[in-house]
Amino acid sequence: MRFQDQSCCIGLVMLFFATAFCSLCSAAELRKVALSGELVPGNSGVFAGFGVPVLNDAGQVAFVGTRIVNGFGTFNGIWSEGNGSMALVAEAGSLAPGTTQNFLSFQRLALNDAGQTHFCGSTADGIGIWSEGNGPLSLVAIEGHAAPNTSGVFWSVANGFPIPVFNDTGQTTIIGTVITPGIPDNQQGIWATKSGTLALVALAGDAAPTNSPGEFFANPFSNPVINSEGHLAFLGGLTGPPEVGGNFGTAVWLEADGILTEVARTGVSIPGTTHTVLGFDNPVINDLGRTAFRGHLNGNAGWGVWSEGSGNLDLVARTGDEAPGTTASFSTLHLPVLSNTGETAFQGALFGPGVDQNNSSGIWAERDGSLALVARAGDIAPGTNAPFSYFTNENNPVINALGQVAFTARAGGADGIWAQDSSGVLSLIALEGDTIDVGNGGNPDLRTIAHLDFISNSLVMNSGNGDGRPSGLNDLGQLAFRAMFTDSTSGIFVSSEAAVNGDFNNSGMVDGADFLAWQRGESPIPLSISDLVIWENSYGSSTLLSAVSTTVPEPSSHVVILLGCFFAAIYWRT
Repeated sequence: MRFQDQSCCIGLVMLFFATAFCSLCSAAELRKVALSGELVPGNSGVFAGFGVPVLNDAGQVAFVGTRIVNGFGTFNGIWSEGNGSMALVAEAGSLAPGTTQNFLSFQRLALNDAGQTHFCGSTADGIGIWSEGNGPLSLVAIEGHAAPNTSGVFWSVANGFPIPVFNDTGQTTIIGTVITPGIPDNQQGIWATKSGTLALVALAGDAAPTNSPGEFFANPFSNPVINSEGHLAFLGGLTGPPEVGGNFGTAVWLEADGILTEVARTGVSIPGTTHTVLGFDNPVINDLGRTAFRGHLNGNAGWGVWSEGSGNLDLVARTGDEAPGTTASFSTLHLPVLSNTGETAFQGALFGPGVDQNNSSGIWAERDGSLALVARAGDIAPGTNAPFSYFTNENNPVINALGQVAFTARAGGADGIWAQDSSGVLSLIALEGDTIDVGNGGNPDLRTIAHLDFISNSLVMNSGNGDGRPSGLNDLGQLAFRAMFTDSTSGIFVSSEAAVNGDFNNSGMVDGADFLAWQRGESPIPLSISDLVIWENSYGSSTLLSAVSTTVPEPSSHVVILLGCFFAAIYWRT
């Protein structure tokens, strides 16, 4: 009887798991999340407009939006599906937790896989950062308040450019500038919420744990990033003792379990070249604790992109090198992103024979251990009859754990969003001039796209989904975007056009055999919850049919039964 009771409990747990993760399953390739003119949750007015959405691995969306009540006034707020359905998280005019002031406005936000939000907002006191990482919405840091582990107060908590960084366990990290009595210069530093409260990681003027005794941290620091293990990566300046001073360059730092390690620094050699490094840009990190970054070489030797994705620090690309997939060479390399499986992706520019203003840029990504061209200006853009003319932001692209790359570009005079499937095949997600059916209950309502926004063409630096930065592409291959229509309405949508399916054994049908393949570690990300959710969401579908307007069936009782049996088997063995 004891085993039966336990297996019954396991079955109930898995029923909850299936319900929670499938509550947002779409019956089509495109899911409408919110639309201007439609009721906000609670029937308290209608949506009037939206910011660029963010997306997590449960397919949940969060966004900054505005609502209108009874045709009068607009209210700015943050809405999220993190609790399973759309709900208001915070709104202008409401009390900002941890302060005596009301929220005035909201800026960028992040949403983790636990459904928790983290955002930058403003009050009469200044700009602050709030988070649901500890449960209820609470203040992380705000201008004018005490800076933890210092004798000063925060003059800035974002250096004027707030980029929310938030991991799946609710931890965050920030860059701040501190004003301290008796110290003439403002000090920059890095803080993180490692044990539920904000604590100092590094501060200008503190001793730096370098290989050269007598070195100290100095301004400037870069915006830090954080992975799911709570490990940080950031750029920090170096100087000599206070009585000596001087510029000792900068270093890329990794913080793990309270220990700071120098990954690379200026003035010393770096793998892949005999030159020393003149400077670095903001590093990124993945869930394996590996970093990637761009560096500028001394002696007019150009720029390079380096990555620890393989386990060692290696040169990925350098200006002057031949660009894979072309007969040209790299002239410019933009900031890289790094996936949780160690693959880098970046945008670059070209020079050489046959290169002109129409084909001088492209996007590259590592796949199967080597760097490959994803898209190039001048090539025909999939889903159109026109070539890519340019990529709309130098911070393009984003990349997920499956190595799928997504980006924004212009083709045929229209901006669009493109993404790879799990095999690396590029497809069109949405294009200005196309129509979207925003109707309800089977009543068509076609609207023409006038403008598109995806996280990669916003001002937020892009993500590899392991660095804590907000992302519009999740590890299921789903993509969230904002569409503005020619009738002045707008909406938030999630596309499953590039989403992977659960046919792990390539039989043409997603069924119980694919669950057994997942159990044996034969899915794209072995034994991962994200692959289990993919199988669950596509259970019962055929992968031999066209993806256009393909419906995704609701999870049947077979899903819950198979999951219950699997976890019951685990219990029986233990």
